[in-house]
Amino acid sequence: MEKKIKVGIITLVSTINYGTALQAFATQKVFEKMLGKKYVVEVLNFEIWDGKSTTETDRNNSFRNKLINTLHKLLRVRLNKIYSYNKMKRLMKEFVKNNINTSPYSYCPSYKESLDFLISRNYDVYVSGSDEIWANKPGKPYPNIYFIPPQLKGLKISVSSSANRGDISKLTEFQRQELTASLMNYDFISVRDENTRCFVSNFTNKKVNLLFDPTLLYDFPFRDFSNKKIINAKKNQKKIICLMISDKKIANEIIEKYAKEYLIVSIYVFHTKTCLLVPSPLEFAAIFRNFDLVITNFFHGTVFSIKNDTPFISIDKEEIYKTYESKIADLLRRLNLKDQYLTMWDNNGEEIFKLHDKVQEMLCLNSVSYSNARQQIKEACELQFEEIYNCIGSVYN
Repeated sequence: MEKKIKVGIITLVSTINYGTALQAFATQKVFEKMLGKKYVVEVLNFEIWDGKSTTETDRNNSFRNKLINTLHKLLRVRLNKIYSYNKMKRLMKEFVKNNINTSPYSYCPSYKESLDFLISRNYDVYVSGSDEIWANKPGKPYPNIYFIPPQLKGLKISVSSSANRGDISKLTEFQRQELTASLMNYDFISVRDENTRCFVSNFTNKKVNLLFDPTLLYDFPFRDFSNKKIINAKKNQKKIICLMISDKKIANEIIEKYAKEYLIVSIYVFHTKTCLLVPSPLEFAAIFRNFDLVITNFFHGTVFSIKNDTPFISIDKEEIYKTYESKIADLLRRLNLKDQYLTMWDNNGEEIFKLHDKVQEMLCLNSVSYSNARQQIKEACELQFEEIYNCIGSVYN
């Protein structure tokens, strides 16, 4: 029997986040379809320590502190929120287990252990996946294994990787040298946003391609989500507003003004006086088609609104996005959908007025179509993945 060529995708997979689970799934599926049965595609399932300590005592103390903080939070929230979070966590784990071809789980408290784990998997092709795996965030060891080490033998590729929320000014000279050594050894580099392209270009003179997130390219299998309140609202021709937003003040503004006339639902982040929906990841990918308007500050809330032809308003609030373009703003600019984007730095009167004005405008739409945006995504991704296929095929076909 001919030995199969092993492809290892190094990305986030086990966090409780719809976008994380679906981007890992989509990346795997896109590679499987592109490469065929001669290849086996695997997503690494591992966890790195936060870099603050590597001793057993300190790890136990940190775990104890996290447990105490978690218990305090649980005492302050309602039981239905606890139940919903646990349900979402269970659905995420089941999805990963049943749908993603993952490696055995490994806890890697040091860079060496991460490297040893990668070596043990014996891949022929290494892929840095999408999501914010390249960001130098507080509490995260850096560089880390998401930047594929140059000493590994095999092709090295990045697919829609992102350094969003990273800060290049905080890197030490040693970190800069390590990033340069890694990135100069990549055979193909693609990133998800313009900010990451600028970031990476500081460390390599190689071509850095812009590639849309894999969730925008992959056609997810349809999974319907059944909910009595949604069914009744549609039966009574009552419009549905979905809040997938972390800011409580913005959520409360929408709830107070529109709850009497519309059904307000929330996803991922619970808001009082709303109907909290807890879909599985595949149900999440399709649930947006039930809504008349989505208000979100999440990247994948924006993505799946576009995929489902659902009117949306995307919002950025984080101070860091005053210094560079966010991943949401980058996506909407490239798709000519920036008119559905707002910044709300202070939640002041002017910003709230603009929000309500935009909500009224979007609710007046009978239907929208983002087919032009999806066609643009398809054409751009096909060209990029043809390059990736040729890069891999030049060695293994």
